[in-house]
Amino acid sequence: MSTLDYFFTIIVIFIVAAAVIMTIAARAGHRRTARNIGIAGAVIIIIAFCGMNYFITSM
Repeated sequence: MSTLDYFFTIIVIFIVAAAVIMTIAARAGHRRTARNIGIAGAVIIIIAFCGMNYFITSM
């Protein structure tokens, strides 16, 4: 169960980091940058979920 908590913590950290970076970019007024960072954040989250599912099934 500790490995599950570890993966969930990583996903939460990624989500928080993406949100913080998006707010900073939006405050700076770079809308294109904010959109690109949002897309990158979504991709990172999807990859993290896929990796977590693969890890669980391989266990």
